[in-house]
Amino acid sequence: MRLYFCLFLFGLFIWNSAWADDIPCDTAKDARYEILGDFNYDFGDVDIQNDSIFTVFYVKSVGDAPMLILNGSTTCPCTQVAFTQDIVQPGDTVGIIVTYHPIHSGPFKQSATVSTNTKPYSYFRVLIKGNVVEAVSKD
Repeated sequence: MRLYFCLFLFGLFIWNSAWADDIPCDTAKDARYEILGDFNYDFGDVDIQNDSIFTVFYVKSVGDAPMLILNGSTTCPCTQVAFTQDIVQPGDTVGIIVTYHPIHSGPFKQSATVSTNTKPYSYFRVLIKGNVVEAVSKD
């Protein structure tokens, strides 16, 4: 029985290898990105009574292939990251929205990491910082 199973797997491998040669694959195309502007944002003083604050970082697809936004992660549950689109065609720009929810007074520094299909780096990181205060004067 084990022999038949091994022969089956070998046959499947040979069939798959022959079939894969028929699939066009352009390995010369690479997805690449360029962060437009700064990858840091300083909110300055933020009133603790704000429900949330956000900023948008813009990233341009500059490669020969579409850039895919695979996922995003942050350093704290008080920070979220979202995207205006998941597939960015060459020459197009995507907005990376980073939202912070002030939960206590004092300085904060958070980052959001976005995973992509780009080369040579498959991710990029943007940073936000600020200072949460009890009340911001409107002078």
